[in-house]
Amino acid sequence: GINTFRMENLAGRGPCIAWVLLLICSPASAGATGRKLEVKCEELGPDLQNLSRGTTFGHLLADTQCLEDISPSMTLYTEKHPEGCKLTKHSSHYYTDQPSCSSSIQEVSNFVFLVHGFLPRHSFLVSPRLKNINEEVWIEEWITMKDRLVKEENTGVVIVNWSRGADVDLSFFNRATLIEALQDLVSLMPYQQAAANTRYTGAAIAKVMQQISLDNDKASFHCIGHSLGAHTCGFAGKALKKSTSLTMTRISGLDPAQPLFINPSISTAARLNKDDAKMVDIIHSDSRLFGSFKPIGHYDFYPGAKGKFGFDQPGASFLGSHSSAIFMYLSSIGSEACSATKKCSSIALLTDQGCAEIKEGPVIGHMLQPTNATGAFAIEVVNNSLKCFAPDNDRFLQIEEDNSNIKDTLGILFASKVIKVIFDKAKQTIDKELSKIEISIKQIRSGTAIMKENEEILLNSIAIEMEQAKKKLQNIQTKLTILAIETMERSNTLIKYLQRFQKGKTKYLKIILRRVASLLERSEMLLDEASETYKAASTHYINTKATIDQFQNTYLDRLTNELRKCTSDLEYQTTIGRLITGLKITGCIGGIGVGVLIPGGEALDFVAGALCSTISIAGIVQTETTISTLNTDLASIRSALQKSRSTIIPIIENVERKQRMLKQEKKIAKKWKEHVTSILTTHEKDLGELKIEEDLMLIADDVIDEFKKLKCHANKYLVYKQCTEGCEDLPVSDQTECIKACKPALKPCTIAEV
Repeated sequence: GINTFRMENLAGRGPCIAWVLLLICSPASAGATGRKLEVKCEELGPDLQNLSRGTTFGHLLADTQCLEDISPSMTLYTEKHPEGCKLTKHSSHYYTDQPSCSSSIQEVSNFVFLVHGFLPRHSFLVSPRLKNINEEVWIEEWITMKDRLVKEENTGVVIVNWSRGADVDLSFFNRATLIEALQDLVSLMPYQQAAANTRYTGAAIAKVMQQISLDNDKASFHCIGHSLGAHTCGFAGKALKKSTSLTMTRISGLDPAQPLFINPSISTAARLNKDDAKMVDIIHSDSRLFGSFKPIGHYDFYPGAKGKFGFDQPGASFLGSHSSAIFMYLSSIGSEACSATKKCSSIALLTDQGCAEIKEGPVIGHMLQPTNATGAFAIEVVNNSLKCFAPDNDRFLQIEEDNSNIKDTLGILFASKVIKVIFDKAKQTIDKELSKIEISIKQIRSGTAIMKENEEILLNSIAIEMEQAKKKLQNIQTKLTILAIETMERSNTLIKYLQRFQKGKTKYLKIILRRVASLLERSEMLLDEASETYKAASTHYINTKATIDQFQNTYLDRLTNELRKCTSDLEYQTTIGRLITGLKITGCIGGIGVGVLIPGGEALDFVAGALCSTISIAGIVQTETTISTLNTDLASIRSALQKSRSTIIPIIENVERKQRMLKQEKKIAKKWKEHVTSILTTHEKDLGELKIEEDLMLIADDVIDEFKKLKCHANKYLVYKQCTEGCEDLPVSDQTECIKACKPALKPCTIAEV
């Protein structure tokens, strides 16, 4: 695309032009047009038929079209045959069926092909002074150029009409969403197809040149092309070399188009360059905008006012400099008076520091003859004219009038065609998206109703699961509480009598040992039962949590995400709708104001008029009403979802809290059980055989310590249960902190502690 630095030069030119040009001139991005693996145009013959993009033309977002879409028409005019003869005919030999033109071909030896550039066929981008030649409409300057050239000795002129292929392409608006369409517009999609079609048209020109050379072996070829037409000539030169042993004598590029062609990342094989003909001369008249400063020929001429060589032509309107090259070349026909005054090693925007004065520089335009003095040359424009074109000055002074027409018709084109399509597409897209959102909201509302039904089922299921877990736990917790109390009492008694035994007193010790042995056996069994009960209760909690999670995933989270997306989409469409409306109104008022205030602002009036005509108050009100209704629906659904979530969240927190408490209680019971098992394993012989002799005396201290620890485990269970039961009496918000405060009961029992 055109370098972005150029946009800053639009300051003060008016918002509408700046906006339009921003869309036109932004760098290309990935477009929506699909890439074909192979493009073959068989009518061009085996040497030229393969026109796939490949890597060389990978920067283009469109494939070239073929004969059925472009149908380039070429008509030969000579001084003896001013009525013209069609070199292309609608037959199976479109480019080779030329018998009726044989006499015209043989009467001349120098064939000049005139090739136009980007040309929307049904717009007003043509001069109002039109002539009808063989039912083809042409810009008058090309017709005048043809009339002058045929007067030269041995010269025939071929007018190449490829307007079907050079037309603006707005078809992407019909196949894309608004955003995609705007992205495509920024990617120069209206211009991409025409740019791609230069390849086919160039090959077609080469095919006709080849046929002419078969009828006239003295034929030489000169191709003059403007903008896209200049690159078309370049592709013709490449194709002629490829398909024959011929080389085009000359190519004259009149401000060759920069966008999609002249860029450091684009190969010279994908544009006009000096290898395409024996002599390639270029006139750079709009290097800042549609053309380029880059020298690409043997001779590159940069006309302009001092300090503005190559752009912003005096006497031309803002958008008119691009076509000035046509008038300059036209004025040079028959005149050798205009030669370059400066040769430049480099030339760029607002600087000519690389230019030095020269004498007898090469002649700009048609009368240029090949010399050794190739390079880049600057020619000064004074008083709205190249001073050396004075004899034809009145002709050159029509530039402003014609460029004013181009400027106005550009305004009409983009206002009535592009801008209106954008805003119409915007309204259609917004309404379409709102319809989708409305359908989504209905689906969410339906899903919410189903969710509410399943919420009742969920709550009942949770209640059953939690009640079952509660009953199982209450039963075992009661048993463990009784066991803990009994364990503490029996442990105290055993410790007391063991201490007396160490002093030689054995009364009641056997009975106590027997009771303790029985207690330990019951403890092991009951703690095993507790472990299984904890597992069962934990399963209930897990099932409850899984049921809640499934409900959340199936309903709450999914519906919330859909609601969030709907809300976001609606906000986005609301923003886009208001932006479009704002642009319409601002563009309407601002465009009219700027059109009135700035000199030469008539084009803005057309833009503003088209913007104003697209404003539909009824449509805006209808869209706003729809958006308001949808927002109300979303708010209602949002409230229902929040209510369900507020019901579910406390249940989840309660289940998770009980899971944590159960896990901690299970940990205490496990340590208790492990210690009981340890005592039974270590002292089974002493307690079972009840030998109160020296052996017991030796281990009495150890047994006392073991039962102190056993007492500690039982006590921890009682402390923890009492602590957590107290937590359940607190408000929900305080329960978590309370449970944390009960954690000291989880610490291992130590000798120091007991």
